[in-house]
Amino acid sequence: MMTCGLVSKLAAVSAALGNLFLEMVRAFLSMKGKSVEEGAQNVVKKGVGKTLYELSDWGISIATAGFVGTMRYYGYSYLAIFLMVWGANLIISWIFVLANDKTELDFTLMEGARGAVEVLYQKSRIAGIILALAISTKIIFWNGPDSFIIFVRKSLDSRSKKIATFVGASALQMAIWVGLFTLGYESIWALVKSVF
Repeated sequence: MMTCGLVSKLAAVSAALGNLFLEMVRAFLSMKGKSVEEGAQNVVKKGVGKTLYELSDWGISIATAGFVGTMRYYGYSYLAIFLMVWGANLIISWIFVLANDKTELDFTLMEGARGAVEVLYQKSRIAGIILALAISTKIIFWNGPDSFIIFVRKSLDSRSKKIATFVGASALQMAIWVGLFTLGYESIWALVKSVF
């Protein structure tokens, strides 16, 4: 008797988790209320958009590393390099936000991620908050302020909060990456000097 009860409870929990997962996927892919054909087209557009976004983001990251290395080679201070890279990051990230909004493709996938978090949050506040924090941490360290502001802007009620969040996220990310690129440059340059 106890085995049947346990199995039925496990089956019910599994079904509930499966339904929650599907609901989160539908929210992430913006498929709610759409036909299968519309949903498939949406997924393809998002996939193409995300691929192009990632390629451009990687290109910018490589260019930034090269720029930081060049500026260190010519003796620029960390602060000077940080300010130059931060300024460029603000402009480029803002262009990505505008492009994401104008095309309505959600090529950063952050509107979809926000939707999935909202679905989870409705079922479990703690799980929703944990997922939001995990996504936010990844975005700040890797994706950048464009993705971060798209992810959090629904929860920011004023333009000044959105701007402050965007500028702060950019500063934090650039402080981390300029520091890493500077350390990388100095380590590689020390290795080259010791070999030659």
